[in-house]
Amino acid sequence: MPLLAILVAAAAVTSPGRMDFDSKGMMGLSFGLGPAPELPGSTVSVGGSPAFASTIGASYFINDGVAVRAEVGFDAILSSGYGPATLTLGLGARMYQHKRDRIALFLQPSVVLTRYKVSATDGAEALTFAGGVGVEYLFTDRFSVGGVLALGFTIGNIGGPTGSSTTTQLSTSTSGLFASYYF
Repeated sequence: MPLLAILVAAAAVTSPGRMDFDSKGMMGLSFGLGPAPELPGSTVSVGGSPAFASTIGASYFINDGVAVRAEVGFDAILSSGYGPATLTLGLGARMYQHKRDRIALFLQPSVVLTRYKVSATDGAEALTFAGGVGVEYLFTDRFSVGGVLALGFTIGNIGGPTGSSTTTQLSTSTSGLFASYYF
């Protein structure tokens, strides 16, 4: 009990004040959900229903309002044995351009490397260069939800089966919704 009283008294004396979520040195964890990438040459088939892919990301603010980000995603549909097992690794930045009350607008350039299944025995990689604009709503000083609308240029079927061609495509597969916690 005396330890609790000391901690409460110390907290009252050393009030840290409010710290913005996008201050230099802050970190964040995010959980995202977006459209599953329709990669050129892939064997993705989900019976006509929309497919979603999830990601887990981490952010580190290198300056006020500027964060570097890393994301990992794994999408597996393996019940039939023929489903795709897609692995994505992404790097990017998030540059907060405007904050008003609990809403923050940002720009987000990124590059994403994806490994996906092309046939029963072959896989391939895709490289996506994307740019997007997004918005975050902060429910508290540390928790937010948001979305990003991005356009990406994908070079697909890299390292695919012998005799296959590399493909290109423009898509919004790097768009999505997310929830973040900052600390």
